[in-house]
Amino acid sequence: MKEVMNNNDFHDIGFQGPSYTWCNNKEGLARIWERLDRVWLNSKALLEFPNAVVKHLPRISSDHCPVLLQIDIKMQHNKREFKFENLWCSYDAAKGIIAKSWRKNDFGSPNEVLQRKIRRSLKNLYFWSKNKLKELNVKIHELKNEIAQLQECEARDGCLNQNDLLLLRKYQGAFVPGRSISDNYLMAQEITSKMKTSVAKPGFFLVMLDMKQAYDSMCWETLNQVLKLTGFPESLMQLIMQCVSNPKYSIVINGKRTDWIQAKCDFRQGCPLSPSLFILCSDLLSKALVGSNNRLGMKLALNMEKVSHLLFTDDILVVAEASRHNAEALKNILRRYCEWTGQSINSQKSMVLYGKRVKRKRRRKINRILGYKEVKELNYLGIKLTLRRLKTEDFSSTIEKAMSKINSWGARWLSLAGRITLIKSAYSNMISYQVAHSLVSKSILLKLA
Repeated sequence: MKEVMNNNDFHDIGFQGPSYTWCNNKEGLARIWERLDRVWLNSKALLEFPNAVVKHLPRISSDHCPVLLQIDIKMQHNKREFKFENLWCSYDAAKGIIAKSWRKNDFGSPNEVLQRKIRRSLKNLYFWSKNKLKELNVKIHELKNEIAQLQECEARDGCLNQNDLLLLRKYQGAFVPGRSISDNYLMAQEITSKMKTSVAKPGFFLVMLDMKQAYDSMCWETLNQVLKLTGFPESLMQLIMQCVSNPKYSIVINGKRTDWIQAKCDFRQGCPLSPSLFILCSDLLSKALVGSNNRLGMKLALNMEKVSHLLFTDDILVVAEASRHNAEALKNILRRYCEWTGQSINSQKSMVLYGKRVKRKRRRKINRILGYKEVKELNYLGIKLTLRRLKTEDFSSTIEKAMSKINSWGARWLSLAGRITLIKSAYSNMISYQVAHSLVSKSILLKLA
């Protein structure tokens, strides 16, 4: 390490905080502490930022400590930025403050009235937070300091007392209400089962498409046209487009804002409107695939319509008979969809799976048309799709994920009750998802037990 630093003019400026930045979260003599994460500066950076300081922050949910580089600790900011805290939404009092501020009558144009109501609501929230929640930041700061001291104590002395071990953070998963992910996967399993048993001479192919930055590349004009075709009222359309289009972003670096960055297209992730609007625009692809002169799709039973595709957010599966005409039709539909929406397909990550009846010569022709990689299995919504029976090796990633999750919890930090709670909430859910959608062998279940 010293040779690398000397040859490249790197300098270690020291640090503040815990001595070690990584722990393997094992128990007893197997527990290892190391300083794996470092910050080096060259001579030019040292001259430019003589007051630079490196801080090792408390290790909370990871096996690594966050490492913070403060370039200039004496930096002063004349203008203080006001930030809306999501925590406020959990207080009923905050909702009452907004409602009271919003009910006051204002004058001027609609835009001016809206600005005044927003400004007044934020101002009232700020003073309410300053008076009622002033101790919150202090408690957060004290908790982080306590965690850092405990970690430093354990690294130095090698053990903690029983009271210190009671410090435990809880993590919970949450369901998103609406359509179940199981519906799509079970339908995908039916498709692969039909591909395996079908005696139709051409056979079938199943394409899994990977969209490049699906949310970030959706065009606003596409949304505007979709809203018109769907029959949205003009006033509602304008409100939606005003909420979505032409946002500006500013990045806070070391407490100082950068210049405004003008966005050209995207649906902002985290915005409550984005999922619904994205689904509306994605429906263009659904209509194009369904209306392809009945070329694409597969009949899973005699008395049901063809299933041409499955959509779950940006995970897309398309099935069709393995013919040159169908491959060209699918390619044209995808090309038009990308032109309409501004999206693009990642050809390197998109894959095609063929049924057992598709001959090798036909596969090569379709591969040349589509330009996607031919595979023998697909990983769809976290579960493997294949034309053969799943083997023990197919669940090795699940076993590794389960073991790594248990190790990351750190047995030293958990009581028996805490360990049982985490297994019920996270570990068992992960295994149950696999068992509910796959035929898992008894040997795998015993390893996971």
